[in-house]
Amino acid sequence: EHTHEFAPLARDGCAGTLVRDYLRYELALPLLDTLANEFLVRPRLQKMFAARQKKLAELLADADAA
Repeated sequence: EHTHEFAPLARDGCAGTLVRDYLRYELALPLLDTLANEFLVRPRLQKMFAARQKKLAELLADADAA
């Protein structure tokens, strides 16, 4: 399950929007789920969301420049 939350946020006197992702998942590996989550799933998710955050910042910077 993946949901988004958007909330108004002001930073340094500028109005903006805080975007939060909530992700809920279960692994189908009863005995290995903790290890798989720690070393495979979580790092991939963190990398994916970091890349999305970077791209979003780039897109918003381009929009401000236009």
